[in-house]
Amino acid sequence: RREPGGQSLRCIHIQDSEYILNENVLKTLKTRDLATNVYQNGVWGSYIHQHLQTSNNSAWIETDNAHVNVLNRDDLSSLTWLQSPIITANNINDPNLDTCTVHYASLNFRDI
Repeated sequence: RREPGGQSLRCIHIQDSEYILNENVLKTLKTRDLATNVYQNGVWGSYIHQHLQTSNNSAWIETDNAHVNVLNRDDLSSLTWLQSPIITANNINDPNLDTCTVHYASLNFRDI
């Protein structure tokens, strides 16, 4: 999308083989103005790629409990994954209980 004319590129990826596009859906997708439109399990969504940098002195820790936060207030470039102190169902041996399910999330400067 960074190439000349790339800002006009829009993609539609339909993962359900029975789904048929119609004019109303195309109009809705056009107003959403997403670069990648994905239809999966009866729901429209999108995929994005966000590169998160790590500092050289930070060590990677494998954990079941993590959250995203900014290291410096009002600086989205410091967005990073942090180990969470929250104890979830996995920690108490109950795999059938979900602490949280995220379907989609947005982030803007008011959030930080």
